[in-house]
Order: sequence, then structure tokens, then C-alpha cells
Amino acid sequence: MTVDLILRKVEAEKDVAPRFGIYRLYSFLMDQLNDPDKVRSLLLNEYNYTKTDASLVASRYRYYQSKKA
Repeated sequence: MTVDLILRKVEAEKDVAPRFGIYRLYSFLMDQLNDPDKVRSLLLNEYNYTKTDASLVASRYRYYQSKKA
């Protein structure tokens, strides 16, 4: 998928979701891309999150995914 298509999908998802924070954004991008490095890059470059925010949400996502299984 191209970055432009992913950004449009995120905007469409934001329109229908009442609350769309960084965790929901990260999990949506992981569902679409399944590549943590690309998701981190998008968070930093396209959505202007800090490195700390990106690291914390990635850690939280991994934790919840490990508990889900």
C-alpha cells in the first residue's frame, strides 16, 4: 500500500470513530501494514508524534498483543 492510500484510510477511520488516539492509530496502522518500522516512521513523519510517544505506544501494543494470545 502506498503512504497516500494509508493516510486517506486513516482519515476515513477518524471520521467514523468517536475517539481516535495514538494507540488506536498505531493498532490501525499495524493492521494495515504489519511492519512496526514503517508504522513508527509514519507516526514520526506524517503525524508528528515524538519518538517517546511512538516508543510507548509500540510497547503498549506489544504488551496487549502478547496478553491476547
